[in-house]
Amino acid sequence: MKLQPDNTIRLSHKGGSPNTRLSILRSEARWYAYLYCQSQKRNVRVMTFEDAEGPFFSGNFPRTDIIFSCVGS
Repeated sequence: MKLQPDNTIRLSHKGGSPNTRLSILRSEARWYAYLYCQSQKRNVRVMTFEDAEGPFFSGNFPRTDIIFSCVGS
């Protein structure tokens, strides 16, 4: 997890095999972002997802980055 200069947060989530579905990775990444913001008693606001491009094979597994911020109270 990295704090960006514009106060957004980038969280990377990588699959465990070449056939991991990006939809699953996105869902899990969104959950981790939600948990992070909840620990600060704030709500998550997802800006975007950035997905790795295939082809996926040994050593190049699917990956998604979620860019989000924690807002409100």
